[in-house]
Amino acid sequence: MADMSYVTSNKLTDESNQLQRNKRLKILAIGAAMTLALLFIHVTIAMIVMFGTFIAWVMQQGDDILKAGAAGEDKAIRVLSQLPDGFTVFNQVNIPNAGSKVGFNEADIIVSGPNTVFVIEVKHNNGHIHANIDDDEWHVEKTSRKGSIYSKTMRNPIAQVKRLVWLLSEEMTRTKSRGWIQGIVCFTNEEANIVLDKASKIPVVSIADLVTYIKECDASQAKANHPRVARCIESLKTASV
Repeated sequence: MADMSYVTSNKLTDESNQLQRNKRLKILAIGAAMTLALLFIHVTIAMIVMFGTFIAWVMQQGDDILKAGAAGEDKAIRVLSQLPDGFTVFNQVNIPNAGSKVGFNEADIIVSGPNTVFVIEVKHNNGHIHANIDDDEWHVEKTSRKGSIYSKTMRNPIAQVKRLVWLLSEEMTRTKSRGWIQGIVCFTNEEANIVLDKASKIPVVSIADLVTYIKECDASQAKANHPRVARCIESLKTASV
């Protein structure tokens, strides 16, 4: 079984939960103030406001986009735990990037194998995705609950993972821990249908094919990773927490 000891709580879930708490605190503060003010005017109306405040408090949810992202990453983590001994899984790793406003780019998942490091960009989008691998954005067609078709766009995840691979390569070179790095885009939503305009050196795989691709790809590499590779990623993960 893969080493999962570096997998920490999902930051997207934490952020979504914090947003939910903030919304609930705001509603509670407003509702309590209104209820107290109305108690001196009309007790029945005050009770109605208090009940309405409770209902509004219960209905507040976190951010849907954050929750979807967390669901995709958590699903990928569960699947990656099926990898055999010799693989180590890291989630949400900050890779230094001097050109970024925050000083880093976050990799959703990094898997360190016997002779390959995999940088995985996780997407939980659904719908029919038309992917031109050289475009900045991909087009997504979806069907609404009423049956109408509408479209939206998403950032090109191949471009995202290429950037992460380059940044990690630079960091590994700096720490003299060079190794083979392979980027992967993984769609975790079973309702996603991706059509690429041409072949890509960065594979776009479904969640069902993720483990198989990693095992077969890793076996094809001849040169074993130096122990410094794992230590480099460990240090990045430690700094990310």
